[in-house]
Amino acid sequence: MSKHLLILVLSLFGILVLVLTNPREEEHKSAVRVKINAFMQHKLKETTSSSGDSFSQLGQGIGSLFGGYVVDKIIDTAITRDNYLIFSITKFSYEGNDKVIGLGILGNVFLSSKVDEALEDTQKDS
Repeated sequence: MSKHLLILVLSLFGILVLVLTNPREEEHKSAVRVKINAFMQHKLKETTSSSGDSFSQLGQGIGSLFGGYVVDKIIDTAITRDNYLIFSITKFSYEGNDKVIGLGILGNVFLSSKVDEALEDTQKDS
């Protein structure tokens, strides 16, 4: 087998692996959902530990359930995936503006650190 043919076969194999392991849209949405839920759980623990009142904890638990429902609805409508065959990008769409927030490749979705910054900024604003 010649050197050029070997390089061609390996390149085609690499491209095939990238195409077959490109994450689906649901995997992109799931990655965002996991990130937001982890953030909400962290903030809920901070708030719960600062107030020991049982009514406060009950209210926070109900708020967590309702918040999870709202987050799921927002993710279902605002998060999309652009497929480029060998990789894909995660987009957040809001009021006609699209922001790239992640990259999907080799079966994984990597979210930008800007997602963490945006979550922290929304917490500071409220």
